[in-house]
Amino acid sequence: MTAVQTGALERRGLAMATTALLIGIFAVGSEALVISPLLADIAGDLGVTIERAGLAVGIYGAAVAITAPFGGALSDRVGRRRAILAGLAVFALGGAASAAAPTLAALLAGRALCGLGAGTFLPAAYAWVGDEVPYEERARVMGRVVSGWAAAIVFGVPIGALVGQVSGWREALALMAVLALAGALASARLVPAAPRPEGRPARVGVVRALAIPTVGVLLAVNLLDMFAFYGVYTYLGSFVREELDVRSGVAGALILLYGVGVAVVSLNGSLLDRVGKERALLAFLIFVAVVVAVVPLLGGVPALLGLGLLALGLAQGGFLTCMTTIATHASEEARGTVVALMSCTTYIGVTLGAALMGPVFAGPGFRAVGAIAAASALAGAVTFARARRGRQVERL
Repeated sequence: MTAVQTGALERRGLAMATTALLIGIFAVGSEALVISPLLADIAGDLGVTIERAGLAVGIYGAAVAITAPFGGALSDRVGRRRAILAGLAVFALGGAASAAAPTLAALLAGRALCGLGAGTFLPAAYAWVGDEVPYEERARVMGRVVSGWAAAIVFGVPIGALVGQVSGWREALALMAVLALAGALASARLVPAAPRPEGRPARVGVVRALAIPTVGVLLAVNLLDMFAFYGVYTYLGSFVREELDVRSGVAGALILLYGVGVAVVSLNGSLLDRVGKERALLAFLIFVAVVVAVVPLLGGVPALLGLGLLALGLAQGGFLTCMTTIATHASEEARGTVVALMSCTTYIGVTLGAALMGPVFAGPGFRAVGAIAAASALAGAVTFARARRGRQVERL
């Protein structure tokens, strides 16, 4: 076999493995996001208020945030493939338990199990890309994997919501569990178990990973961005419905433009490789700050609001692709743990953004939410720029 043929086989194998990981992220993202449009049905069926049913969202995020650092360390020790398979299997089990839950307590237990699975799978999937792809080309492949989130928004959530409307919320969650199982089966068949390179330490824990200066900067920047983004995104649907006086279907269709933006930028990760991941990350942070400040001003004009949501997808999708790629480069021996810590700060940002921006949205309004979010994203940009300029951390 010639070198060209060998290279083609390797590229084909990488593409197939990337597709398997994309399916897994699509399943995880769809299940996590579809709960929102199903909450009223869940509450009615279980005989609880929507506020209490909403605990299913909070407990999932908390479970991911708590599990992710240890799940990442696990993938460093036992291998990415095993962690990927275990995470998706647990996620599918949790989804099935949630679909069959007879009480709110059982539903919360199932959702916590989903969070445990997601906190194990996601860091291992991102770290696998870091293991297999040279840093110079990594954003291209990482972008394809990250596009699973866009697919979840554009396809997974609407399909799940439609199934919930036609057949019921239990059937919708059961479908998501089947998708996760499909991701596990695809990963078992297509994701190779790469041998551990000689000389790499077998055990790198959370404490040691946190001691790496680069990691602290990346975690701080990620938290500031995720707080900004989710602080706006959590209340975006309510803002659109109030401003345009439309029902959830129209609001959801507009928000789909955000998913399109994520897909456009994540599927063109090779451009980020050429521009430079660190330089692009700084630009996307500034872009996020501008967009979250402007979107609340566009509510009365549907066409402009749609463009704003598309821009938000481009900005946040670019940030996510760059940040995930850079995180895989911060420490080779602690790669899984570092990426897991990124997932942890992401879900802390989700929790803080939703909790702290709620009173702001109810009081001063969505424009104030956008202004605070913009300040947070700009703080992230300044933090990252100072770290690069002062060479205070490695590899930035």
